[in-house]
Amino acid sequence: TYIIGVPSNIFGFQYAKTGKAYIGMTVYGGSPFSYREYAQAQLIDTLIQGKSYCVSFNVSLPDSAIATMVAITEMGLLLSNNPVNSGSTLPLPYIPQITSPPGYYLKDTAHWVLISGTYTALGGEKYITIGNFKNDLNTDTITLNPSAFEGYYYVDDVSVYEIKNAD
Repeated sequence: TYIIGVPSNIFGFQYAKTGKAYIGMTVYGGSPFSYREYAQAQLIDTLIQGKSYCVSFNVSLPDSAIATMVAITEMGLLLSNNPVNSGSTLPLPYIPQITSPPGYYLKDTAHWVLISGTYTALGGEKYITIGNFKNDLNTDTITLNPSAFEGYYYVDDVSVYEIKNAD
């Protein structure tokens, strides 16, 4: 029997950043697997061409010994006009507009790590997709558990909002 829930689950213990829940997903499957999961949602409003938006989400690495503890450096968020899907569990062939800083391992198991950036809309974007868009060869990893071969993360508190000019 698997424990599914918040704050305690099979992968560890973590309170939600905000609200009562978060999602979890595999972002690195390790060779030869290259397994990826993504979170995708439709925005409430379509982004407007030329407007600037603050885009952010938070990640946390699970703390359980059961969890497969491989930390990666770059999680990303893709904004698109249509939903994206490759029909497989391989990395999606897109370049996300918002990413965590390269070279900084997302290995905090006690706190939520904010990933954010500013995005100027091309117009028509109405979907977000979160995950690791790099293949295994280009994914920078650090193994925190010697028997680990994949990376799993919690994701919470995703937001996209227009930056209003202070007039």
